[in-house]
Amino acid sequence: MDISIGGKLVRGDLIVSAVIRSTLEPIPLTLECTLRVDDSTAVKEGDTVIAGRDNVEFQVIKTHDNNNVSAVQGTRPYATSSFIAAIKTCAGVCFQRQTAVIMSSTSLSAIYRACGAGVQVNADFAIDRFACYTGSVPSFAIAQVLQEEGGVVFWTGQQLKFIRLDDLMKQTPVKKLVTDTTTDLQSSFLQRHEVPFFYSTDDTGNFAFGNRTKTRAAFYMPRQDARTLANMTKVLIMRKQFKSPYAPAINAGQVITVVDTPFAIVTAAHVYQTGTDGSGANAYSKLWLGSLQ
Repeated sequence: MDISIGGKLVRGDLIVSAVIRSTLEPIPLTLECTLRVDDSTAVKEGDTVIAGRDNVEFQVIKTHDNNNVSAVQGTRPYATSSFIAAIKTCAGVCFQRQTAVIMSSTSLSAIYRACGAGVQVNADFAIDRFACYTGSVPSFAIAQVLQEEGGVVFWTGQQLKFIRLDDLMKQTPVKKLVTDTTTDLQSSFLQRHEVPFFYSTDDTGNFAFGNRTKTRAAFYMPRQDARTLANMTKVLIMRKQFKSPYAPAINAGQVITVVDTPFAIVTAAHVYQTGTDGSGANAYSKLWLGSLQ
């Protein structure tokens, strides 16, 4: 995996490990990296790092220097430094707001820009109301808007794209598993605790309900119609985990089939370990797969 700091490519022997993680969240890409301490690998919070097959720009949001040196190579102590970074075009929405952002008759792209992110959204959509108050985190409010529309966002390699969950599951699979070599995750007990149904009241004072065919927790949402309430209960349930050879082209927002059953990739982690710390070289991808509930 190529990593550039300050416009210069980091030597491979200085990279201990790197993980690029893509998800169906308002901040769709993150980078977790551990490097050997060197003048060329020094980073601080706010710095820009370029990594991955698409040369994505990441903004460092956390650093951790390991000063507990346990080895020496030649005359130089073997020390490491780690950092976590978020995709730069979306990073602004992960910080608490100093001022409130309240908008009406707007779009998802406009909300990102108002909250300090410069990303453009493909397949953008209209939003009646949006509110993120002082001290709140915009990504949480954006996630609620996406839930109300029954959709998710993911990174395409060049831009952020919105897609509704029904359309997500209809995509052409990027990979087909003819035999089930995944790890199954099944618990209707947890589903009923974690996925509530929603209700509201209409203009006449009558109740409006979302999907309440199963016994779940009930949440009240003001000023919402039946369509939105139904959207909010439509979610991707984590069903399987799959570990594959290193496959950076497969990411969240795509679909794979397991014995002819389609599953959406909710999270994809691409792990690159060089073995320079003595642990052994390794590279693999791990996928978390969900089905539409």
